[in-house]
Amino acid sequence: MVKRQKPLSPARFDASQVLELAVQNHKKGNFQKAKDLYLLLLSHNPRNADVIHRLGTMAIQIEQFDKAEDFIRQAIDIGPCTPTMLINYGTALRNLERYDDAIAAFNSALELDPNNANALYNKGRSLIANNQFAEAIEANTKAIEVDPNFAEAWSNLGAMQKSKGLHLESLYAFDKAAQINPDIPELYRNMATNLLEMRLYEPAIKMCQRSVDVDPDESGARYFLNSCLLTMGRLADGWKDFGIRFEQFEDVRKTRRPIPPPYWDGSNMNGKRFIIWAEQGIGEQILAMSVLLEFYEEVEDCTVECWDRLVPIFRHSFPGIKFASIKNHEEIVKRAKTPFDFQMPALDLLTRYRPSIETFPKAKPFIKPNPEITSRLRAKYVAMAQGKRIVGMSWKSTSEKLSRFKSSTLEDWHNVIASPDLFVVNLQYGDYEEEWENYNTKHNCLMFDDPDIDPIGNLEDAVAQIAAMDLVISVSNSNVHMAGAMGVPTWLIMPNSTSTIWYWFLDRTDSPWYPSVRIFRQKSILDEERAWWPEVIEDMFEALQAWIDKPLPPRLVP
Repeated sequence: MVKRQKPLSPARFDASQVLELAVQNHKKGNFQKAKDLYLLLLSHNPRNADVIHRLGTMAIQIEQFDKAEDFIRQAIDIGPCTPTMLINYGTALRNLERYDDAIAAFNSALELDPNNANALYNKGRSLIANNQFAEAIEANTKAIEVDPNFAEAWSNLGAMQKSKGLHLESLYAFDKAAQINPDIPELYRNMATNLLEMRLYEPAIKMCQRSVDVDPDESGARYFLNSCLLTMGRLADGWKDFGIRFEQFEDVRKTRRPIPPPYWDGSNMNGKRFIIWAEQGIGEQILAMSVLLEFYEEVEDCTVECWDRLVPIFRHSFPGIKFASIKNHEEIVKRAKTPFDFQMPALDLLTRYRPSIETFPKAKPFIKPNPEITSRLRAKYVAMAQGKRIVGMSWKSTSEKLSRFKSSTLEDWHNVIASPDLFVVNLQYGDYEEEWENYNTKHNCLMFDDPDIDPIGNLEDAVAQIAAMDLVISVSNSNVHMAGAMGVPTWLIMPNSTSTIWYWFLDRTDSPWYPSVRIFRQKSILDEERAWWPEVIEDMFEALQAWIDKPLPPRLVP
């Protein structure tokens, strides 16, 4: 029988004893018990800076960074201030994305202790987050000089060198970190990314697998291996663990539907009724529809759930197949006259019908725009263009995860927009008003922004607008999927990075998913301090001049 500790009576209160007990609980992860004891100490001495600081470090551990910042700032103000307090204060600020303030805190720690390797390392992390790569390399290099066995500092240095395109140097740094501490999965993922960007595929996969071996239960390692296999076009291998996306990303995990009906178990589909539900963004939902007709030929019946904005577009494109709002899943299942046999995420259809790159059929358009809206918009643009080619353009991605890797700036497209042979139509969606106003103020509205089109409010009109173009030029976003799915000639610009979406693969200038898509890729090594897109736009502009001089080819149609 475990004896309960007797509460300390006020008469016998021993602050050192309480502090020792609080620290023991803190170290063991008994945070609530530790917090209660820290607060007890503060009830006797409200200006105990050490205890307030410890409450702040505990708040960092449980990712309550606002509270951490408040606690540690109080401790610093009370004093005496120590380098450790300032380092933890900077850590809280970095996690609040207050990078300049975090860097200032680490600099204050270094004023007290110029050779504090931990302060130098954490300063480097904040400098990376603040896109100050040269300064970050300097800080981490000094941290390693102070402590050559600081594995995290070597890893950080490698990440910074990688961001500068210094592949060999970063591989050396990651290897040094792995020699010191071989149990950090992120090291092997970083080495794999480097090797992929150097097009050393087999060593890259070995590093991915090593990351999984170090921590088999860590979903990030498995997801990274899966993503690398798919990016390389090794679909058969990549599909095996394609479901890891539901473990890795909370927003994707939330799309999973409850049972019933049961998830498809790989059994014969003939005579079965399915409910298919979409996941992720518009681009992924369109991509999944590329195999829908093949699936529909195999099953008895199916209902496809997708975003509300896509329902009329898909219904027009796939007559005979039922489409419904993704919001109504439980009601659809409950009210079905004949129960569904199985359910399935839409992207999983790709694993069945596209087992390898070699087995792709010749791609054909599969999305049909509204013909009346398309004809009306086409007539309007032809009249406005006065004989010029009609080119639709978008320059940004709205993806929260990948926007910084995919987006460009409007100003760098000026040569395209100002071409005397082109009538350029704005296809951009999302938050871009400030950039748009700045560009138009400088260049006097060279690109036409159709006030009748609201891509967010009415996607059917936006799809028809895309269909009215002679050519669509864009970074990787949903416009490329919509244009490619309709057979509209589409030019996609891409950075030389493995951090973009897997389904564009590596090095290809075409897309096996969409027959009308041509890919222009960055040829130089990616340096995150320099914009990747100017050189790609320049290459594309040369191709654009040749395109202008040739007759328009026949349009592919669904």
